[in-house]
Amino acid sequence: MDISKANRSPNFRGHTSPKTSTVTTDNLVDFVRAKAILYPVKHLQAITGLSKKQVENIRQGVSGVSGVTLTRWIMGDPDFAGQYAEWVGLVRPGEAETATALTKLVNTIVRRP
Repeated sequence: MDISKANRSPNFRGHTSPKTSTVTTDNLVDFVRAKAILYPVKHLQAITGLSKKQVENIRQGVSGVSGVTLTRWIMGDPDFAGQYAEWVGLVRPGEAETATALTKLVNTIVRRP
């Protein structure tokens, strides 16, 4: 489930980024499958709007998720959002719990009347 790292070629100004991540469909399917297994089917149905069969297919690795489904899951589940942010490199490894806690705190404050 590692994301391969590759050197980028220079852009038109001659600048290069030292590393870039390449995510394949298989990487994403594996990540989503591993996380979906940890959740009850009804929980994922409620968050994503998918049918039971669609959730089961994701849990078995038969199918992946669309961008809309992934976005709904991220928006509806701060724990998953933190894990996804860590997986794609938005937060450093081990900081997903902090990102999740901050998300929950901000959501609580924003939702107050």
